[in-house]
Parts: sequence; structure tokens; C-alpha cells
Amino acid sequence: MLAREAPLSLAAVLLFAYFTIDGLAGWEGAVLLATLVVVLTWVILGGRLETADVLSLDGDRSTTSELTRTFGGLVGTVAGAQLLVWGATAIADELGVSGGLVGFTLVAVGTSLPELVTAVVAARKGETQLILGNLLGSNMFNSLAVGGVIAVVGSGPIGDRGLATFGVIGMASVAFIAWAFMVTRRRVHRIEAVVLLTAWLGSVVLMAGDSTEPAAALIPG
Repeated sequence: MLAREAPLSLAAVLLFAYFTIDGLAGWEGAVLLATLVVVLTWVILGGRLETADVLSLDGDRSTTSELTRTFGGLVGTVAGAQLLVWGATAIADELGVSGGLVGFTLVAVGTSLPELVTAVVAARKGETQLILGNLLGSNMFNSLAVGGVIAVVGSGPIGDRGLATFGVIGMASVAFIAWAFMVTRRRVHRIEAVVLLTAWLGSVVLMAGDSTEPAAALIPG
């Protein structure tokens, strides 16, 4: 996974960052989505599923109940995401800060909480590959799928200069540092984790000092 998915995840983040610096165009979104299809195809065809890596399932639960739980979770996620966007936009307008800053902090943390909970639960059970797959997969999907859809649906320049500079550079830098930590000794130590958290906080501080555009001015329509 470190030899195959980790470089792909980093490359996806860097590609999205490169396209975002001067705004997103429709053709760039098409490139991101096409890259996602190629990457997923390559990962699936090149993957090797070992018996020891198969997660055990509870045989007492029926397929119907699991589909119901999955559908309910999906509906709750979509509804929660919409409420989060509304609330974050209102907060940004009230405080007079940019939508980019609020998205980089409040919205990003809120939407990443499910991934954080998944990682904590997996860590307690010793499922290290699940943690790594969750991290790399989410970075890849956010950069290629979410970034691609954004570019196709709402292409245009980025009005928040802080987001287009410090935000993008910070995102790419943290992704590169995390990749370097993972591949050097095949683990991330607590000191390295502090470095990652500090890098994220530093990106937020730099961006906050250069973000004053009201959130409403950044929302199409």
C-alpha cells in the first residue's frame, strides 16, 4: 500500500493544488475526474487481497438491516453536510472573515470527523492498514472526485487570495510531509505527528492573516 497508493494519493493532492492556484477551469475538472477513473482502475486491478486482511463481519446481521443502516447513514451525512455549510457561511458573514478560511477550518474539521473516528476505532483494534487506506483514499477522492466535480460545476477564479496561496501551499506541503514520514520508517511517530499538527495550525494562522473577504462574496449565485 505504501509503495502503490501513497504516491498516488500524494500525486492527486499535488495535481489538484497545481490546478487550484490560478482558479479551476472546466477542462481541469475533467482531467481530475478522468485521472480518478484511471487510478481506481489501476488500484483495483493491481490490488492483492490477503486472507489475513479480510475484516470479519457479524453474521447475525441481515443484508436488509445493513442496507437500511447504510442508507440512513448516507442520508444523515448529506443532511448534516448541508446544515454545516449553512452554519459555516452564516458564521463567516457574522465574523467578517472569508468563506475560504471557515471552510479550511470549521468545515474541513467537521467533514473529517467521521474519518477521524474511523481511524481512532481502527487504531484501538490494531487495524493499521484500514487507517492508512482511510487516509490515502480520502485524500485521493477529495482531490480528484470532489475537486473534479467542483471544477466542472462551478469553474472560475478563486476570490480568496489567502485560500489560493497559503491554503493550497499548506495542503500540498502537509500531504508531502505526511508521505515522507510514512515511507521513511514505515510508521508515524508521536513527534512526527506533532510536526503535522503544527504544520496544519501554521497554515491556518497564515491564511487567517490574509483572509478578509466575506463568505457570501465567494458563493456563486
